[in-house]
Amino acid sequence: MAEIPIHELLRSPDQDAVRADLAAFFGRNAERYLASYEKLRAAGPGRILVSWNWAAFCYNFPWFFCRKMFLLGALFSLPPLAAHVSVPWAGNAALVISLVFPAFADHWYVRHALSRVAKARALGLEPAERIGHLRRAGGLSLVTGGAALLLYLGLFVMGVLSAFQAALPGLLLLPR
Repeated sequence: MAEIPIHELLRSPDQDAVRADLAAFFGRNAERYLASYEKLRAAGPGRILVSWNWAAFCYNFPWFFCRKMFLLGALFSLPPLAAHVSVPWAGNAALVISLVFPAFADHWYVRHALSRVAKARALGLEPAERIGHLRRAGGLSLVTGGAALLLYLGLFVMGVLSAFQAALPGLLLLPR
């Protein structure tokens, strides 16, 4: 069975079923993301939803891992990682990303959820089976989110230690 395009879900006459599938996928805080879905529907296909996600701002790239968007999490973790191996542009890129991507985090997450719902519907599962499938596929991954957060905190500590090392050259905090 072919995958259902996302725009067909946005225009589906049975929005109650689409919302139920999305709520199952979103899990915790489903109401917040369902509101973002409604804004995306109102804007129409091809439009970009701009909002602010404080969790994505505060937790940075670990938020994407926690919400099981592993590819985006990996992409957004590269500039902070590169900044710690002295790539000249990486510090600025990490700052820009940390300020810009929370504005698009909800959009990306809703689009990700719609993609997963479309794939689940293409499997031809009964509604109850589909809901169970979406609950397993979505929600939070505290393990990967926690691991990414530990990496993020480690990078932060390394940055602080590097700043002290630069300010106090005689003090050896990090190996050279």
